Amino acid sequence: MLPRGQDVAAGDRCPALWRSVPRAIIHVFDIHSRAGCKMHLLVSGATILAVGAVLFWYCLPRGGKTHRFVGTELEPYIAVAFCAGVALSFTLMLSGIIALMEEP
Repeated sequence: MLPRGQDVAAGDRCPALWRSVPRAIIHVFDIHSRAGCKMHLLVSGATILAVGAVLFWYCLPRGGKTHRFVGTELEPYIAVAFCAGVALSFTLMLSGIIALMEEP
């Protein structure tokens, strides 16, 4: 990650790997390039949490039938994926809140 205030798309200050990547993609991943990008962490964390909640609701038993992954060798991996999604979403939201509380 480049220091704040440094233009990521500048060819002379940009690492060789970034020179082959289109500027639009670089601009999306550089969270310090725009003032409103601090909010992206908070919004992406909330989005991941919402998607995880919907997927978890979908996997719950309905009408006496369990999900197709129950009782298979994939069952523990699904549980780990849900836990990782919740941890990722809370980490992103907390990081976004801390970034918004910093001085501009």
